[in-house]
This record gives sequence, structure tokens and C-alpha cells, in this order.
Amino acid sequence: MIKDILGVPQEPEEQPHELVAYDWLSRPIFSDDNEEFILIDGEYVLDEPDEIRAYLLQHAVILDTMQIYEEW
Repeated sequence: MIKDILGVPQEPEEQPHELVAYDWLSRPIFSDDNEEFILIDGEYVLDEPDEIRAYLLQHAVILDTMQIYEEW
């Protein structure tokens, strides 16, 4: 690491590359990823409209009128 005459590092320190979790598609999430994730029902989803839409389409439960009536 290069330092100036006062001992201040001239290059930013590298972030650790550690596995933090897996997203809903079983892709690894690392600590140095600069992506935002949201937690939905215990699963991490990339905070992008297409990714959220895909998650909801796969996990959404669509109830018909009779199912709603039965739950009441």
C-alpha cells in the first residue's frame, strides 16, 4: 500500500470479499457487492423492478372469490 509522507494511505482499502448470504435464486451475495437487496418472506431479492417482479410472479398466491370467502 502506498502512503504519503504523513502515513496516510493513498489507495482505498479493499473491502473484504466474504459470502454473506444467498438470494432467492441461490446466487451468492458477497460483502463487497455494491448492490441493494430487500428481504421478502425471509429471502433476499435484488432491489431492481425486474427482479422484484419475477419474484412476485413466482411466489404470488392468487386467491379466487371462494378462497377469500372460506378464509373469512
